[in-house]
Amino acid sequence: MKTNKLVQGALIASLYGVLAVLNTMTGTMFDVLIGYGMSIPIAIYTHKTGLKEALMTAIASMIIAFMFGTLSYVLIVFSSLGMGIVVGLCLKKKAKKETMLLAGSAIFFLSDFLSFYVFSGVLGINLISETKEMYNQMIAMVPSIQQAFSFQNFYNLIPLGILIMSFLQSYLVMMLCALFFRRLKIPFDVSIHIATFRFSTKVGYALAALLIGSMIARQYLGNNVLVQYCYYISVLGFMVQGLAFLAFYLIIRNHGRYSNMLIFLVFIPFIQPILIILGIIDIFVEIRQILYNKYQ
Repeated sequence: MKTNKLVQGALIASLYGVLAVLNTMTGTMFDVLIGYGMSIPIAIYTHKTGLKEALMTAIASMIIAFMFGTLSYVLIVFSSLGMGIVVGLCLKKKAKKETMLLAGSAIFFLSDFLSFYVFSGVLGINLISETKEMYNQMIAMVPSIQQAFSFQNFYNLIPLGILIMSFLQSYLVMMLCALFFRRLKIPFDVSIHIATFRFSTKVGYALAALLIGSMIARQYLGNNVLVQYCYYISVLGFMVQGLAFLAFYLIIRNHGRYSNMLIFLVFIPFIQPILIILGIIDIFVEIRQILYNKYQ
């Protein structure tokens, strides 16, 4: 049995090595497959074997990725392995799906943060120039944006954009794992529909403390990167909860088909405060039970 675990772990690690060579030869063609798809085998492996064996396989895979791949490939492998271990371990320990989502988002966020801030010079990423190019493209399509939305305001939203992408990436991998686990008849007893998500009051208090603390810190430290991220983490947490509440409401009112479109509300500035308020209410008040009793 132990030999079988080692062989399976070695196969996963060797697959990362093969993909490293192919990815370098084809010009990063396999980035999406590695970033999302390769989370599935490591999730299955973690679910079957446990954390110790999964970490050994992850370390071996990272070493191989570092030897045969580029730095960007190493960061992609890091997020892939981390997310896979999170999904497999959460299922094995029967943890809440909210824990799976938050932990996975943290993995992707760390990978993106390292890419855009820590190793940006090595990777050839100039965040300011690339953001300015995106802003100019938006102005070219809609010139009126420039009057209401300055470049500095747009640049200040970059942390929020990275956080939103981290949540979406985590949620996407959870959906892929759910699909493959059920196809392979591996227990995946977690419903990942957005309407079923609800953070605990402990997480709510943590988000509230982070929000208040970051708002106070912004008065003294200005647009400090860490302060910005603390602020947007709390804001996004409440907005996600607000989206979950709206999806729940649409479902109990028999309009569930529209719940898949709610994600676009996150990008509408005047809707964001409403989502935050709904998220706060949903966490600290049993409003779902009240609505369920009323409409069912």
